[in-house]
Amino acid sequence: MTAISTLSRSVDSARIGTTNVSPDTDGSLNSGRDVQGLDQRPPAVLVSISNQTKVLLREKSAPPSENTKFMPTRKGFDSNSLAYAVTDPSSEFISAGKTTDQVGIAARASLDSRYAAMAETGKAFDYNSWEGVDWFTLMGGLDRRALLAVQQNVGGQFTEQEQGIAENMMQTQESLAMGLYAGPTSQQGLFRDPFAMDDTGAQRSLANVNWLERVGTDEKRTFDWAYKRASAQIGYEWSFDENSGKKPLDLTSTNPLVNLIVTAKRTMKTDSARSWTIGTVNDATSLKQQPWFKGFEAELDRTLLGQRKS
Repeated sequence: MTAISTLSRSVDSARIGTTNVSPDTDGSLNSGRDVQGLDQRPPAVLVSISNQTKVLLREKSAPPSENTKFMPTRKGFDSNSLAYAVTDPSSEFISAGKTTDQVGIAARASLDSRYAAMAETGKAFDYNSWEGVDWFTLMGGLDRRALLAVQQNVGGQFTEQEQGIAENMMQTQESLAMGLYAGPTSQQGLFRDPFAMDDTGAQRSLANVNWLERVGTDEKRTFDWAYKRASAQIGYEWSFDENSGKKPLDLTSTNPLVNLIVTAKRTMKTDSARSWTIGTVNDATSLKQQPWFKGFEAELDRTLLGQRKS
């Protein structure tokens, strides 16, 4: 994966030539003076491994994925963990077996190591790198759970810039999973939309719902997940023509907040005064400001209180 400047090992046991090992006069085994070629030892090879190589050897990364080509990195790095989440968002590599706080610590260490490894090449991390190559290089060792830790600023140890990049990576994963291209323009021609023949959008929306249901527990606790899950369900339900005779699948969630948002959003179709959304919905305050959520505020408070107690 990356060039190792020198191979780190020492040769202690190599011997050239063999033959008979005879006892010395004192009865001990011959130490090598009388054994043919025993003193002809090759010199030890001392090695140093670059920081770049150490980063990749230390990280527990995902296997290569067909989506890696849409997340290009600098030479010698990989974005396997990022790409793997497109098909399996619950997969854990750097996060495996860790608490949420420990995931934050591991993510911080991974970013620091990659910053150092990039600097070692003579070119430090460049936020404005062509097609975001340095973004993918920086975040390439993070699975989705670790990305979430960065985006949520777990432990208060991530910069706003890092949080923004992590959020972008998470959006890219979700878009690709839905069959919507997100990534470098130079690679777009290689992308194949599995839902290109889905004229109604039903299959794309259903795929989004199913993908969101497969993310990790940490993410399912967030408001952002609940809102996206509800919106995906609404998109799926509204893709069906009421006069077609076909009915959508029942996608009722086990999450009360999701179900509340779905119920409120359904009123957008029956009341034109409620049929639009103001700005971005990313927390309870912005949700209560939506025309289609009027009348649901008290229930929202009860739902959130119940979630905090559980």
